[in-house]
Amino acid sequence: MLTPKPVPANSTPYNGRLPYRVLPPTRYRSARRPRTYVARGVMFAFAGFLCAAFLRVHGSEANRWLMVLPFILCMAATRDAVRSMHVSWDLHHGGVLFLLYADMMLLTLIAVWTIWPL
Repeated sequence: MLTPKPVPANSTPYNGRLPYRVLPPTRYRSARRPRTYVARGVMFAFAGFLCAAFLRVHGSEANRWLMVLPFILCMAATRDAVRSMHVSWDLHHGGVLFLLYADMMLLTLIAVWTIWPL
């Protein structure tokens, strides 16, 4: 029959170290992900809105396909906003979420302006 080995009195399962690995804090700014994506995304969204408004007023029915250009600009703005998201919640993350909602609103507005004639 198997018998358990006796455990020495001075050995304990806790060896003075933490039972889990403590990871270093993550760095949000790095060379690969600068925070300039937010400003570029805002500029793309504003340029797409101005272009869509101009094409809405001064465009003709035959040139409705040109509304694809502001739609692509707003999609690029949405991509830049998504790229600048953070993992943890902070005010930058909240501002980026607000910009994402604004980009979705612009994409919907441009899609409606493309379908609905003036």
